[in-house]
Amino acid sequence: MDLKTWAADVAVRAIKTAAQTAVAALGVNASGLLAVNWVAVGSLAGLAAVTCILQNLTTLNLTPAAPVAVPVVPYTGPSAPMAVTPPAQPLTIPEPPAADPAVRVSPTANDVYTQATTVPPAAPPAV
Repeated sequence: MDLKTWAADVAVRAIKTAAQTAVAALGVNASGLLAVNWVAVGSLAGLAAVTCILQNLTTLNLTPAAPVAVPVVPYTGPSAPMAVTPPAQPLTIPEPPAADPAVRVSPTANDVYTQATTVPPAAPPAV
């Protein structure tokens, strides 16, 4: 759908919505033709029309009508998969360093992560 067709369709919907809202507002103030608050009726109808237009923005399609053709390039490589040679040495994962006894890991009260704290050195014995 092109932009002109979409705009014409949305304009018709907005006018119909504004008219229906104005009729509903007139039905509420059915005391007489001269006693109707025309500013309030016009304001409600205008708001309904703007709302209708904003809701119809989701139906606007700005993509091209025809998909773009992508040329297909034939595969001209070897028919068999390439051989993969393994590495000369097997890969090993190094061992983690030994734990330091001076560092203590304790969970915090407010967090799921842990926090490393250093253990203070022991006090010398009293003589």
